[in-house]
Amino acid sequence: MLKALGESLKALHARIRGGTPGLRPWEVEIIRRSDEVVGVGGRDILMAQAALVDFCQRTHADRINIVVVRGEGAPRLANADVELILQGRLTVPRGGGASVPFQVYAKTGGLLATFEFRKSPLHLEGQVFAVVFDPKPWEGRPDTATLIDRLEHGRDSADGL
Repeated sequence: MLKALGESLKALHARIRGGTPGLRPWEVEIIRRSDEVVGVGGRDILMAQAALVDFCQRTHADRINIVVVRGEGAPRLANADVELILQGRLTVPRGGGASVPFQVYAKTGGLLATFEFRKSPLHLEGQVFAVVFDPKPWEGRPDTATLIDRLEHGRDSADGL
């Protein structure tokens, strides 16, 4: 009973802070299937980090999600200076809606940092979906944060975006 109360309080605290106490099913699935991009060892490190996610700050209808991995001893990705680690799209078979392009970033130091989606992935709740990884970087395309800034402040905002 105390464990259930603790989990409820954790979820309430996360909700008050504008997030969730863990990852959404599609975020976990992206990591679970990431072995084709980062190898089995990289996937295992990301899964271990996902298990240590204490809080996920969610903004813009879950389009930008900042991950907080707890624990100093969390395993780190070997190529710690690369920020963009995964990209691709989530698709729903048989006309379940348009695909949702995504990018996953790690902080310098090899810890999971953010999940960014071009469109809100909330329509995927309770649906069967596939993860398709993009083998090529999105060269020349702005990241989700830049696109949202342009939508909110215009293409020629004061910060030069």
